[in-house]
Amino acid sequence: MFTCNNACWFCLDRSEVDGEFHGGPAIVPFARVESLLRQERARANAVVFTHGEPTLHPQLIDMLRLARDLGYEQRGVVTNGRKIADVDLARGLCEAGANRWVVSIHGANAQVHDASVGRPAFGQASQGLLNLASLKDEFGLQLASSTVVSRLNLAAVAETVSYLAAAGVAQIVLNIVRPTGHAAKHFAMVVPRYREVVEQLAPLLASRPDLARRVVVEDIAPCAAEPLAPWLGVLESWLVPAGDESANAPRSLDLQRAGPTATVQLGEVEQGVGGDLRKRAECRTCIHDRHCWGVWGRYLDTYGWQEFNPTLKPSAGHSEFAKRVSQVASTECLQAMLPLGWTLATWTLDERRDRLLFELAEVDSAQSLTLCLQLDVPSEPALLRRGGLRVSHQGRRGLAPAEQTLIAQLFQAIADSSLHLAGER
Repeated sequence: MFTCNNACWFCLDRSEVDGEFHGGPAIVPFARVESLLRQERARANAVVFTHGEPTLHPQLIDMLRLARDLGYEQRGVVTNGRKIADVDLARGLCEAGANRWVVSIHGANAQVHDASVGRPAFGQASQGLLNLASLKDEFGLQLASSTVVSRLNLAAVAETVSYLAAAGVAQIVLNIVRPTGHAAKHFAMVVPRYREVVEQLAPLLASRPDLARRVVVEDIAPCAAEPLAPWLGVLESWLVPAGDESANAPRSLDLQRAGPTATVQLGEVEQGVGGDLRKRAECRTCIHDRHCWGVWGRYLDTYGWQEFNPTLKPSAGHSEFAKRVSQVASTECLQAMLPLGWTLATWTLDERRDRLLFELAEVDSAQSLTLCLQLDVPSEPALLRRGGLRVSHQGRRGLAPAEQTLIAQLFQAIADSSLHLAGER
């Protein structure tokens, strides 16, 4: 959609110049969506309907049915919740195949929420959330929320999180406002310093251990969010088809690497892909460098680099798994373990789920391997197990014998190093 029934001050999809939607028709034709769904099925197993307000599209039900019939395992809808205040529509969309919902809620009451979205919308949004909660068990829904944390609701974020938890939301995502689009136009009104965000969120999350696996904090550079490390989200791999209207959006680095537009300009300041995202030379020493997008240029132009210092190793606030991994499977350790012809492309520490995701790339081919290293749980599937760790392959294709050998040798080296470290302790 290139239209919406809200007017959020922080909207990514609205223009910085005039606050309007540009780049496509108000209603994207069904034929265009059908073509994309069929085209991408071979390499994707999930689809998300987002941009603008998808529930305004007259053929969203048809799109969901098609996605289900084509075999997409997860069919998500990102919505402001207003239209699904109609329980019949909410049910109809679930019956058509919507099994993952992300509802945008920016406050626990009308005063806070409506101040963010620029419309008297809380009554409908909250009813839409309640409708989905009532349908969750019947349809096996994954119910998540998205709260954009800005100057407009920062003081009320604890109340908002408590409200969402009580409403039955399984994953409460706190997106720190990005200074792009409408937020860039209204920067002074909506964009706080990251340290202000940390000051609000750190005490809340530390005092609510029941929320440890439910809250995700996104869109903040890891080095500026150290006390929030256990709650930082990790962007999964996702695809933006060539020619799609969203093709210039920032992407996870494993996908950035694959295309000609992924070249990063080296120098004192590095220009990010798909937006003015910057890094500096010091970033190369940070343990998060392989997966950090960098910092938005507009933020740096206003507030400077003072809040951003490389994280050299996990500190006391990090999980035991993170401390262990940083010693036995750091970027330097993994690269040293690899045979000639292979390189480490990405290294992503996900402390929320105590896992390390890393992608290996074969230098002379387009082949890559994305592996997941975790603490061993006997009931969970794994390629290999050793020393209390397990490794799995995050991919849909089969592994060649040479790749299986590589993984086995690499994992044995990691596990042996981990056992040695445990013995020293």
